[in-house]
Amino acid sequence: MKNHIVFKVPSFPTVSETFVVMHIIGAIQRGYAVTILADVQNNPANTSQKELVDAYQLVDKVVTPSQPPKGTSRTLTALFYVCNPLLLYYFIKYCRYRKKRTWTYLFRLKHYLPYRKATAYHVHFATALDPLPDLKAIGFLKGTIVVTFHGHDEQQLPHGAQLKKLVATYQDRVGAITVNSAYLRSKLVNKGFNQEQIKIVPIGVDGAYFTNERPKPSKPPFKLLSIGRLIPLKGHHLGLEVVRQLKQQGRAVHYTIIGKGPREENLKERVTQLEIEAQVTFTGALSQKAIKKELGSHHCLLMTSTVDDTGRRETFGVVSLEAQAMGLPVIGFRSGGFPETVLDTKTGILVPDGDVTAMAEAVKTLMDAPEKREAMGQAAVTHIQTNFDLTHTLKGYFECY
Repeated sequence: MKNHIVFKVPSFPTVSETFVVMHIIGAIQRGYAVTILADVQNNPANTSQKELVDAYQLVDKVVTPSQPPKGTSRTLTALFYVCNPLLLYYFIKYCRYRKKRTWTYLFRLKHYLPYRKATAYHVHFATALDPLPDLKAIGFLKGTIVVTFHGHDEQQLPHGAQLKKLVATYQDRVGAITVNSAYLRSKLVNKGFNQEQIKIVPIGVDGAYFTNERPKPSKPPFKLLSIGRLIPLKGHHLGLEVVRQLKQQGRAVHYTIIGKGPREENLKERVTQLEIEAQVTFTGALSQKAIKKELGSHHCLLMTSTVDDTGRRETFGVVSLEAQAMGLPVIGFRSGGFPETVLDTKTGILVPDGDVTAMAEAVKTLMDAPEKREAMGQAAVTHIQTNFDLTHTLKGYFECY
């Protein structure tokens, strides 16, 4: 099929991976036929973008792998499939390539048969790459393989000889690698990947959806907002320390935290210990529409992402773009790839990683200078429209095809 893009993902739909949905919709709008190959299909309600998922009927485009259970029925099904000369030919090649014989290869070929002539196979998250390199190696798949790393998948790469073998596989079988930041590219290059093969394609935001047309809060308290899964990497515990300092200095602030995760109870206990219950609200996970509403009712985004115990850092930070698109300045730590989303002192303020005192001082700066805050917000809108609007960033993906 001409102009056909196969998106391969670990699961679909998901609550947090809004950028995957926007990429798929962008391909549809560009005229591509789209198939979503997911290792797992989640409940259709498991998304913060239900309106978009429904409008573009994305759940109907999801295909998941299946293999007959072991036994007589599996053997009979396999024998039926090998009556297809094409499947038989590539089944023999697959077994020779892997130096192993198993019906699993045959069922895998049958699963990918409708998509073997697709224009491109775009893998979101490197952990979902298999078995595309094998199918490309035996000549079964015809299109380009594009792999997009998003951050945690880089952390899950193997080490030593296994890593060297994987790098060689990417060099031989993958047409292009995309990353969302220079920070993430440097991480891959340090692990041996070919820098010439890696293209930086920042995550984009829909400028028609996230707009600066919002009511601007004027009465105290000064409203701070953080958005992200409640895990150590996101650094919400540091945001709570910022609020504690501001309260001790007599500053009227309120801190809203959007998201769910394993650290929720720990963070709520910390709120009690710091005696800031009146200053903090946990909303849980929200839809994209509800998040936009919250962005519209706050003064500033706190980007508290830091380094976790594994050494992992935020590789980008799409919420920073969404906030700036709506005219909110962003205050955040110089950590990972997030600083690449902000123009320091122009659209936000960057402070040393983990320095809650510096972050509190930055908040006070914006509290005490509403004109400066407004100017930063306006500059932020221009910054996103110029550099991170979805219509611009998606071009980077389409060029890879």
